[in-house]
Amino acid sequence: MPIRDTGPMDLPRRQVTEGRAPDDPPRFLPRIMEAWLARYQEEGHDVREFAVDGARIRGSWAGICARALGYKILEHDAQVRLADIENIDNTDEIEARIAEAEAAAPSNPPTLASYWRMFLGQLVHELLAPDITAAFPNAHVEVGTRFDDFGAITADIVIDDDDHIVLPTDVGPGRPFRTVIELKSLNGFGFKMGTTTFKGPPQGPKYLHLYQGALQAEALDADELIIGWVALENVSAALSAGVGVHSDVSRFTAEWTYTPEEFLPIARTERKRMRRILDAIDDGILPPRVIPDPELPKGAVVTNPRGAKGVKGLWQVLDTDGKILQAGDTWHCEYCDFQDRCIADGGPGMVPVQIR
Repeated sequence: MPIRDTGPMDLPRRQVTEGRAPDDPPRFLPRIMEAWLARYQEEGHDVREFAVDGARIRGSWAGICARALGYKILEHDAQVRLADIENIDNTDEIEARIAEAEAAAPSNPPTLASYWRMFLGQLVHELLAPDITAAFPNAHVEVGTRFDDFGAITADIVIDDDDHIVLPTDVGPGRPFRTVIELKSLNGFGFKMGTTTFKGPPQGPKYLHLYQGALQAEALDADELIIGWVALENVSAALSAGVGVHSDVSRFTAEWTYTPEEFLPIARTERKRMRRILDAIDDGILPPRVIPDPELPKGAVVTNPRGAKGVKGLWQVLDTDGKILQAGDTWHCEYCDFQDRCIADGGPGMVPVQIR
């Protein structure tokens, strides 16, 4: 294999092998992964039931684009009606419900790569489940509950105080101190960005994780919310120590604590937003392409879901005369299951939708 020399002539030369791209197309791993996906779907791992029967919104949808949330509500409602066709004798109604479910299905369904990412996250939770209760005997894993009258949410870990936990405050006699933990797994780059000085000060937990955790903590009357991260790869000891944390476990785990004064306003605001979106859908209106991401400026609306390099969404902030005040792109549209449908439906603002 050819090599090249690097470095000044008066210093020892470092031998660097030339790069080599992967086989294109590969022959073996695609077939293995396709067989894995078939088994994964056959065993039902890609489908999760709602935590509470009768709910129309999942807590895991917290913080997503208003338009995307509307599509998810339509998809879920259509699937509920489709599941009931065995009790219907009217052929026209059966055909209508089948057509409704087909129309409401994601226009950009998850890919094999998406399922693999989902699987890795589920795997971490499943592997740690017995260890959570071993460490904290009073812990409950995967606790499903209702929030408001329309939503269902599952808390990863709920711990009522026992001898293993030091109470940060006195909650009064006869009442255990309740901790809700939203546990997330993520890649090494995201972990570094959130927890270390890799690109400046630690960015902290992702807002989507905080929104989901806040809904859980409010619904379960928690005294504190913990956002916990488990990385799929380690960061260096030096990066971890850079933020004053020197334990070995900090190289792949992190947690942030929120009090009720911090998480309750977040939960209440998100529930009200979800209610407005649900009401709009029931009125036959798709909500605007607005994403409650704190990194986006107030008033930002996605004007093109596939504008930046043909993948990311483009957003704008307009004044009352329609003049562009700010503009940029967002990663959210790239990962949306309804990107193509959103483009076809058009309009960054409210648009009519045919429910049935």
